[in-house]
Amino acid sequence: MLKSLGRPLVAIASLVILPGLLLAEDNASTKPKAPKYTFDKHVKPIFRAKCAGCHNASDKIAGLDLTTYAGLMQGGGAGDSIEPGDASASYLYMLVSHESEPTMPPESPKMADDKLAMIREWINIGAPENASSKTKGPAKNAAFDFVAPSSGRPAGPPPMPERLSKQPVVTSERPGTITALAANPWSPLVAIGGEQQVVLYDAAKLEFLGILPFPEGSPEQLTFSTDGQLLIAGGGRGAYLGKVVVWDVKSGQRVMEAGDETDTVLAGELSPDRRFIALGGPKREVKGFAVEDGSLAYTITKHTDWVTALAFSPDGVLLATADRAGGLHLWEAWTGREFLTLEGHKEAITALSWRSDSNMLASSSEDGKIRLWSPSDGKKLKDFGAHGGGVSDVDFTRDGKLVSVGRDKTAKLWDANGKQLKTFPAFSDIALAVTSSDETGHVIASDWSGEIRVFNTEDDKEVDKLIPNPPRLESRITVAQAAESKATKYRESEEAKLESLLKDQSEWKTQESNLTRKIAELDKQKASATEKLSAQKMKLAAAEKAASEAAQKEKSLREAEPALKAALESLAAALKALPQDQDLTQVSKELEQKLGATRKSMAETASLQTAQKSIATAAQSAIKAAEDVVSKAEAAIPAAKQQLDGLRPKLAEVAKAVERQQAAVKLAETAAKAAGDELARWQDELAFASQK
Repeated sequence: MLKSLGRPLVAIASLVILPGLLLAEDNASTKPKAPKYTFDKHVKPIFRAKCAGCHNASDKIAGLDLTTYAGLMQGGGAGDSIEPGDASASYLYMLVSHESEPTMPPESPKMADDKLAMIREWINIGAPENASSKTKGPAKNAAFDFVAPSSGRPAGPPPMPERLSKQPVVTSERPGTITALAANPWSPLVAIGGEQQVVLYDAAKLEFLGILPFPEGSPEQLTFSTDGQLLIAGGGRGAYLGKVVVWDVKSGQRVMEAGDETDTVLAGELSPDRRFIALGGPKREVKGFAVEDGSLAYTITKHTDWVTALAFSPDGVLLATADRAGGLHLWEAWTGREFLTLEGHKEAITALSWRSDSNMLASSSEDGKIRLWSPSDGKKLKDFGAHGGGVSDVDFTRDGKLVSVGRDKTAKLWDANGKQLKTFPAFSDIALAVTSSDETGHVIASDWSGEIRVFNTEDDKEVDKLIPNPPRLESRITVAQAAESKATKYRESEEAKLESLLKDQSEWKTQESNLTRKIAELDKQKASATEKLSAQKMKLAAAEKAASEAAQKEKSLREAEPALKAALESLAAALKALPQDQDLTQVSKELEQKLGATRKSMAETASLQTAQKSIATAAQSAIKAAEDVVSKAEAAIPAAKQQLDGLRPKLAEVAKAVERQQAAVKLAETAAKAAGDELARWQDELAFASQK
């Protein structure tokens, strides 16, 4: 057998030797010491008080007797009760600590913390029976030392579809039961098996990418090739047809297929070297087909019941197959010759998953347990209760952790030693399938009702749900048209509201402008009237002064007139006596002239006085008019300012309303554009799908 497998099996043979060597070194360096806790002194009294009523030599409910050390170590119907050296992987401890179901004791509170701590410590030190027993820690095995696969990340961009048709082959009001899920190892691509189709999603964007038709029936198992470039589906129709189909991830084209079975394929996979396709199903056979020419390379007939799971090791050396009766076998991947039989599961095996370094195989079963196996020697490395009632699926993550789902309606994350790290929010029905998207840190799981949830491993929270039964493109277009119409009407409604607000704002601004202009005009009128008032007051003062001076002058002239008149009369009498006297004649003429001038000046002064009085009267009228203008302006300006002050808060309020409505219009425009883009998108998708 070593010769037939060549160099890869030599590496496996070396792993068979290493565990023994490691254990020898550990035992040589460990000195015996008295156990801190023993079964007889510490644990047996706890089990007698809490468990012996149901699990005793007479009753043995679930085939388990906890009253004796031998009975405890023999285990029960669910397999081994404890894993000495590792309480976290011990099924019994998980039940009594209420970390798994069914919780024990049934319908009772959890045991006291100090008793649980004692049981945990007792198991971790090796589960000694009595004081003379030697204690030991958990056994080490080289298979638990995870080694990343040497191939690493493939060169080039992450394998993702370029463009696929989004037109479903089959649509349904409600999704069917989803039993097939797979995540691409090197991209965020997730595949979901549905009726006559495989639905693809981008797990990072949670975006629907397209449909791969599977008219043969329903995919029962989905896997990606180790480089992520190919998607493999095994499935068909019960009692009618079974086939394995392989698609190119990038183009979505079928590149190969194998099998023409008369019953559905329950498990199908492509070998990592792409040389073989293996399939199995209700016929209890495993067939290996050569990819090169499609010929049947080998047929395995050892299984006694339906073949429910199979998986090639990532290094391509081994093929693991399992059946509904709990049978689990390893075969040479190239020849189909038997390599090992792995015994342990009591009920149907539901899934197989290889760790990426090919040094560990995980199997899940309806017996409620996950078992971890060393493929080099077939030894059971771990055996832990994972889901009460049964485990539906298990999958290794790229870093060597495990994800699983089961009849307890939950998805869980485990470390490589089987220690439970997280329990994600429960489904409403039995959880059936699970996969891990290593590129996004998501766990994707499904349940019996067809619900698919995406969980975040960082915070245990549900991120979103994936739709396994996407609607037809025509339905999407109808919905998008209605959404676009609604969005358009909403945008028009918001625009009308904005238009109304802008009209109100314009009217308020007009009032503000009118009031501002009125105040300015009143200020101008007041200033002009004040200036005019000042000028008229000065004019009045000047006229009054001129009139007063004219009155004084007139008075002086009036007072001088009688004297001049009397002097003139005296001269006239003298001239009469001396008519020839030239001097008297001359003086008389001068007096006459002076009297005439005085009388003329009196007339002019009287006229000036009258004119100045008239000017003063006009100035007084102008002053009164100007005072009226100033008074009215002074009365009107405060009222106008008060009105303006009352208007401005309303203007500010309407301005804010306009601003809010403008933002609302932008949102409505964005929504309308998005709705239009969505409609155009689905119309384009329909046109694209129609060309296919």
